[in-house]
Amino acid sequence: FDFTPPIITNETENIMVSEFPVAAAITEPTCQGLADGIIDLDFDSEIFQYFWNGEAGTSPYTAAAGSYELRILAPSGEQVFAGEYQVGEPDALAVQADITPEINMSGDGMIVLAVSGGTGVYTYSWAFDPANTTNTLSGLTAGTYEVTVTDENDCSTSIIVEVDRLVNTGELSLDQQVIVSPNPARDFISIAFTENVSFDQLQLFSADGKLQRAYINGQ
Repeated sequence: FDFTPPIITNETENIMVSEFPVAAAITEPTCQGLADGIIDLDFDSEIFQYFWNGEAGTSPYTAAAGSYELRILAPSGEQVFAGEYQVGEPDALAVQADITPEINMSGDGMIVLAVSGGTGVYTYSWAFDPANTTNTLSGLTAGTYEVTVTDENDCSTSIIVEVDRLVNTGELSLDQQVIVSPNPARDFISIAFTENVSFDQLQLFSADGKLQRAYINGQ
């Protein structure tokens, strides 16, 4: 639209002002929660006063997300413009992890990230594998893995993902008897099988159901 700015005479007290719209170019903050957004008015005169939400300011005006009421006053104190501007902001970065557990200590766990919010393309930095800049980390053993996700505006968020371990379990048949001695025991016990048995994990519980010891791969 077109508008005619205030007519300014040589005599400050004789400033002539007509009603006019004041357009503004609004730039959102780079990251959610920051206050580096900008309201840049299409109106410039050093002799006018700008009040943003009741406080003296300037144009361009640095702002966080929110609503801003603007009043422009002439040197005489006369209000020549009043309007409101809305400043938005990007959505916060949100990261969800799809986790595949490790099976039978085979190092086949995997993490796949799904990211939303922020601005533009995402980059990924895995503490476990800095050379990997993708959203997927594979070939994992059970444990915790930290990743930082960054968007084009250099906004970032970090999460820690835990990969579990699953162990295939099976029941001993009746002819595969287990001999535990002495039973009851105080300090040491002996576990013997009547025939060769292969296992990934063996758990020993007390009579009241409390786990006493877990043996992994015979250790």
